[in-house]
Amino acid sequence: MKKNILLLVLTLISSFSYAQIGIGTTAPEGALDITSANNGFLPPRIALTSTLDNTSVVNPNTPNPLVNGTIIYNTATAGTSPNNVTPGYYSWSSTRWERMGNTTKSETSSSSTVSEPNITFSQVTTSLTNNTAGFFSLSSGTRVIAATGLTGTITNITCNVRIDQERYCNNIDLYLQSPTGQIIELTTDLDPTFDNGAGNIITFDVTFSDAGTVNISTVSGAATITGTYQPEGSLTTDVITPTITAMNGFNGVSPNGNWTLTIRDDQSGGGNEMFFISYTLNITTAIATNYRLVSETPIVYKAGHDVIVNTTYSANCSDNEGAITAITRTTTSAGAIGTTATNLSAYTQLSYASDSPIQGSGNYWMNTFNQTVSNGLTDGTTYYYQLWVKGNVETPTTSNEQWSMIPMQVQK
Repeated sequence: MKKNILLLVLTLISSFSYAQIGIGTTAPEGALDITSANNGFLPPRIALTSTLDNTSVVNPNTPNPLVNGTIIYNTATAGTSPNNVTPGYYSWSSTRWERMGNTTKSETSSSSTVSEPNITFSQVTTSLTNNTAGFFSLSSGTRVIAATGLTGTITNITCNVRIDQERYCNNIDLYLQSPTGQIIELTTDLDPTFDNGAGNIITFDVTFSDAGTVNISTVSGAATITGTYQPEGSLTTDVITPTITAMNGFNGVSPNGNWTLTIRDDQSGGGNEMFFISYTLNITTAIATNYRLVSETPIVYKAGHDVIVNTTYSANCSDNEGAITAITRTTTSAGAIGTTATNLSAYTQLSYASDSPIQGSGNYWMNTFNQTVSNGLTDGTTYYYQLWVKGNVETPTTSNEQWSMIPMQVQK
């Protein structure tokens, strides 16, 4: 009989050990149900050293690792950002402690296309003229413009030539050569059928530009030939051998040095003289501007979250081109504030924005706003978000530039 009673007690104990536990209640409604009208629940109180601290709390089933969802109350203020901890509830998640109760559920999305705005900075146009007049008759010669002290590289160039030509316009042959050796045929043998008559002057006042609506070779002869035309652009050797077919072939190089206009009158006598008046170059250059790092912040990504980064930027720019701002992301720091980059191809580019100021007698500022949403990143990985600016800001920069960068991580 005693053996039977002992067996019944052991069976009941075993049954209760797998049943619900109620504290303050006889009818628990979960695996653990704690009921109290005036007492709180105190979990283990432990001082963590950082969110990566995996030794201060242990799994009693050694050597098993901590189980996801293990909860403690951290009592310490410790660690270095972004892995620092402050007093509060923390839950273990895979490789780190996550502070509880500091996120807001949200649904966010982003569908913007990331591309760099097409802005050329600090463009300056310089006009240079050679007005050494002279006659040409079945002869060729040159006129040289020496460009000095110009900054940046060429982004656009036009060439105006003024000639008084007797009788035939097809006498005029013109070539332009840059200091770095590029040669373009401006015009040769224009409309050989036109005859303005002996002693009559053809006024030739033409600007050669890629912006011209028609090529000079299509123009019919007339007593007056004026306007803006595309250069003839043939690569056929005549007076000299051309190397480029359009004015933009001069772009991207320094404008400094000797610009040589080769002139030829290829007919003689009979009132066919050419009188050269002048030629003028309008050279537009741009100063290269790099991206400059103005802010960087690290964020440890948590699975199932969105990282939202909002930035604003304002500056008093020294030119009408304004500035470009960009948000990028990396898994290592981009460097110290002030770090520069010619482009952002080495980074994950997330957002671009641009704005231009209205220049006037006072200070006129430009303003941009950038936003990016990141998700689906690697859980537990530290990502660095950067704010970059590209533009020419009035000095001192500290007085002429303002910005903010606000990162948030929200639970989906």
